[in-house]
Amino acid sequence: MAKRCKTISILMLCWAYTIPFYGQIQKFKIVIEQEGMRKDSLKVEIELKKKPFKIIIEISQPIGVLLNASFVSTTWDMAKNGKVLKYMPGFQGTGMADELKNPNKDIMISDDSPNYWFFENNKSHRFDEVIQEGNWLVCKREIESVFIVDTKSHIRIQDMQKPLYLVFVTYEWVNDFQDKLEIQRKWLKINWIE
Repeated sequence: MAKRCKTISILMLCWAYTIPFYGQIQKFKIVIEQEGMRKDSLKVEIELKKKPFKIIIEISQPIGVLLNASFVSTTWDMAKNGKVLKYMPGFQGTGMADELKNPNKDIMISDDSPNYWFFENNKSHRFDEVIQEGNWLVCKREIESVFIVDTKSHIRIQDMQKPLYLVFVTYEWVNDFQDKLEIQRKWLKINWIE
């Protein structure tokens, strides 16, 4: 009986600590769109034609999203299996700062660093366009090519041969900016079809 009461007490304590974070669960949504068709963002693998597409990040408030994009599945596998953010190789380097408003229509590929996509206001963001839909800011980014950071080269989407592994993370700084407290993560693998 004592063991059962202790177990119930621990479960209630865990549940009580979960309640304050419940409202933060849906900080962002990911949608992939190609040729006007939206892909099911609840799946972890999708198929896209070798044509330009949009990554749409729907956010409930102005925030930044870290996105590791890679041709290697290591970070994606770790994210899917619940590995702690600070141990995932795709988030070891600092966030890569590409240009405002996505003039190159690309996404940066790196095995050790994430893209840093944010919306601060209508003049300061890393998307093609941002529109308000109800309580959500819908941030759209067109992808026509990938930029491989290590070789400083571009590959057009129509020339893609390898799957693209994406891991999206939001976080907050804690301990006087010494550590990151992860708020939410999503992972997605894009397989290419003709």
